Amino acid sequence: MLTWDVSHVFGDAIPDQHALIQQLLAEDPDAVVVAELMFLGGLPSLHGTGVRPRRWIGVSISPLYHPSDDTTPFGPAPAAPGTDQVEANRAVNAGLAAALSGAGEYLERVVNGLGATGVTMPDYFAAMYTEPDEVLQLTVPEFEFPRSDLPENLLRFVGPLPPVAPEGWTEPAWWSELDGDRPVVMVTQGTLANDDLSELAEPTLAAFEDKDVLVVAALGRPAAALTGPVPANAVIEEFVPFDRLLPRADVSSPTAAMAPRSRRSRRAFRSSWRARPRTSPRSPHVSDCSASASACGPSVRSRRKWPVPSGRS
Repeated sequence: MLTWDVSHVFGDAIPDQHALIQQLLAEDPDAVVVAELMFLGGLPSLHGTGVRPRRWIGVSISPLYHPSDDTTPFGPAPAAPGTDQVEANRAVNAGLAAALSGAGEYLERVVNGLGATGVTMPDYFAAMYTEPDEVLQLTVPEFEFPRSDLPENLLRFVGPLPPVAPEGWTEPAWWSELDGDRPVVMVTQGTLANDDLSELAEPTLAAFEDKDVLVVAALGRPAAALTGPVPANAVIEEFVPFDRLLPRADVSSPTAAMAPRSRRSRRAFRSSWRARPRTSPRSPHVSDCSASASACGPSVRSRRKWPVPSGRS
């Protein structure tokens, strides 16, 4: 599936993308092109076809996929006790490169068919980072698996982009309760991995059901998708702008997507606190919105007092 996507979703778009870039460069040959890392329309001009931009800057909105002896594109490979971790990582990386070799060969044919020369992609994951003149990674190093062998000057960690406020959104009726002295727990499964809410959203609601906290669940789908009742200390939304919510949240429980990690790193650069007045108890509230939820953001430290589990002081 990934081979087909790389070949046909991204590779088949290269000729039209290249033509558009050439039109722009004809107007300004000294331009710097900034494009998302999976925009492959720059490959022909980087290999001798048409006008080459002054610089081609790739912007990565995904976790760092560059292979390494320290990890694979998806984290360190499982290694049995007594097994060398480096060898395990190398084996998985070699397997991934082989699995995507067909996509690399397809991209080579497309780009070389436009007149480019010297295009080789034996390892697609590595080529994503070595083809542009520079890669900007939209996070901080601490949110990536360490890579001691990452090529020098391969990329720069620049932190996340500033958020864009949603249009037409208004605060729901329960919004003022975020300013109480109860800790706020945020949970979401994003918009892609939300087919089965029992994987994360429902267990989180159940875990905090008898705690003195406020749980905000952003489902990315209608509340009717929940298979159980809504706890009295929870609110269910299809969409919440997390840049509005997360400054008031104490803990977030998101899926491991890039957007939550980026929002965490943004909060790592600046965190603040405002005193909150206590609010009165409330009844469950459920509202559905037409917009879909984006991925959740960071956990932040709080001065609120968390409930103490029984048997502990």
